Amino acid sequence: MSEASDFESVGSKLIVIVLEQLDTSKDITSNVLRGDFEPLIKEKKLYQQYGFVEYNNSIYEAGVPARMMKLYPKF
Repeated sequence: MSEASDFESVGSKLIVIVLEQLDTSKDITSNVLRGDFEPLIKEKKLYQQYGFVEYNNSIYEAGVPARMMKLYPKF
C-alpha cells in the first residue's frame, strides 16, 4: 500500500467513525490548515469527498492560517 493510499484509507476511516458518532442533523465543522503543502491539499480534498465545503478561509488555528470545512445537516 502506498503512502497516498494509507493517508486516504486511514483518513476516510477516521471521518466515517466521527460522522457515525455526531448528530448529522446539525452543522459539523472541522478546521483544516491552509497552504500549498501536498498533505494539506489532500486533507481538504478528503473532507470534500464526504460532503464538506469550505466555509471560511480566514481563520487561524494556533496562529497558523486555516480554513473551516462545513458539512451541512442531512435531513
